[in-house]
Amino acid sequence: MFTQRQAIRQRGFFILTIFLLVLFALGIFAFTRLNSGSVRASEQDAENRAGHVRIRNALISFASSYGYLPCPADGAAGTGAAVPVAASVVCTAPAGTVPWATLGLTAADAIDAYQNKISYRVYTGVTGLTQARGASMTDCDSVRAPLPVPQTVGIDAATGLCRADHDTSPAQFLAGKGLSVTDSGALVGSVAFVLVSHGRNGAGAFNAAGVQNALPNAASAEYGHTRAAGPFVIKASNTTDLAPYDPAYFDDEVSYITIDELLKRAGAVARDWPDPAPPVPPPISSTTFTSGDIAAAAAAAGAAPQGTSTNTNSINVNGVTISSASTSGGAREISSLTGTSGYGIGVISTTATTGGTISNSDLLTLAFGTTGQKLALMLVDFGSVSGQNERAHIVLKNGGATVLDAIITSCRSGSQLASYSIPASAAFDRVEISALTRSGSTSSSSFLLGSIALCAAAATSCTTGDATATTACAYP
Repeated sequence: MFTQRQAIRQRGFFILTIFLLVLFALGIFAFTRLNSGSVRASEQDAENRAGHVRIRNALISFASSYGYLPCPADGAAGTGAAVPVAASVVCTAPAGTVPWATLGLTAADAIDAYQNKISYRVYTGVTGLTQARGASMTDCDSVRAPLPVPQTVGIDAATGLCRADHDTSPAQFLAGKGLSVTDSGALVGSVAFVLVSHGRNGAGAFNAAGVQNALPNAASAEYGHTRAAGPFVIKASNTTDLAPYDPAYFDDEVSYITIDELLKRAGAVARDWPDPAPPVPPPISSTTFTSGDIAAAAAAAGAAPQGTSTNTNSINVNGVTISSASTSGGAREISSLTGTSGYGIGVISTTATTGGTISNSDLLTLAFGTTGQKLALMLVDFGSVSGQNERAHIVLKNGGATVLDAIITSCRSGSQLASYSIPASAAFDRVEISALTRSGSTSSSSFLLGSIALCAAAATSCTTGDATATTACAYP
């Protein structure tokens, strides 16, 4: 039989056992609740990240199709449409939400795990990505041409986009563009867009009904996420023992993509466009003679013109020294004469005051004071007479050495302007012009010199300023 003391002792042991079992059960319950909350939070974070990836891919696809990024949707509206819908420099709701309808997503795709709308921030403005062609470098040139082709000159000054002539490099397109994100302490620039899930507290987010929740503490890192241009921050969550609106509270989920990565994934990178042709060097010396030029040059030489004679055998016009002589060595003067087809200079006898074409034994010499390797000239009243073509003798010299001895022939009948471009195999610094007999005749040709140009060897073409397709004659 149990004694009374044994009974009391047994009841005490039973009560203690029950107490310990209750404590154990409470411990298991508390552990389960805590673990369940942690698991759920982890699931929500994973859900948010998956949602961001889905939206990010939709934005990349949109840029690939349309060449720009959409503006944010109005967070208070339920349409999910970008505002404005079309490409625009300025967005109506820059601190808005994901434009799910414009992106071809569902409304649920733009809601985070805490049932708030996901915010969307995009780089806008006059050089922004929401304007037409704003998210495309396909008109930029990926390979710079070697000199002497002009190097790329930069973006289109008005839009910040690739220039229509493709004279923009990728680096020039990207320079100075984009939002910025502080990612785990490192500042990342040139960001195309940012997505924000405003966390468990939902501070500043638009809820599913389109009502904006209370803003986070203005001193918190979350506050910038409610602004159109940030600042945006990615860092570890900090919610332990903190009130949801404490300055130190942080649980936002932030993701982004740089402009460079966006364009690569959208297939909108620069291309290797054909390089521009090398620049054509300007004429070393180019002069279209006018009566005023010749009168001024004669006056500068101390001459007193008489009739069509300058009354001097040497003048300087625009750095070109012009002299006249006879091929037999006799004296001649430079003439200033208006012919049938235009004005030009020629050679005239020292005793004459009228006329003055280059004919018979006349010689007109032009010294440039520098060397070139191509010559262009315009002859006045140079054509065929009675079916007989006029001819001119052109000699190019470097100092006293002959570089080229050539004959040019008229190409049209009548008193015509005739332009020629004459290449040489070596550099020259002077040209001698005289008249030859017309083809099939014993009569001398007769013409004037209207203009002349000396060009460098690298010049792709060499013409006088007054040359046209109509005046051009073939050489030789």
